[in-house]
Amino acid sequence: MVSAPAIETIAAAAEAAREGPPVCFRLSSPASDEQLAQWAGEFELWFEDGEEGEIIITGPPGGFASDHTSEIIIDMGTWARITGGRARDSQRGFHPPFGRRWIPDASWVSEETLAKLTEAQKRL
Repeated sequence: MVSAPAIETIAAAAEAAREGPPVCFRLSSPASDEQLAQWAGEFELWFEDGEEGEIIITGPPGGFASDHTSEIIIDMGTWARITGGRARDSQRGFHPPFGRRWIPDASWVSEETLAKLTEAQKRL
């Protein structure tokens, strides 16, 4: 992961992440979930919260990583159909107990957890 304190704009950080390893930096104030989602859509990259207010920008996986992730999602989807809950890909973020927004490559969410979420939380 590249630490990029000298990068002054989100666009420059996004370009660096697109061309190389993930970029990690801090903004002067924390970004909201909505802002991270906006940047992700605008730049077609993954934006997530790191530890202590860092922003991590990751480019698309491509190649073998994408193949591996698709197999995991297929298996999780099959398991979800059998046991309940939902399988999700990396288009959904989570706020786990350790506080930051996290975007796993694949995840499973129970029906019980889904029922507790607001409509806005379900969209993030």
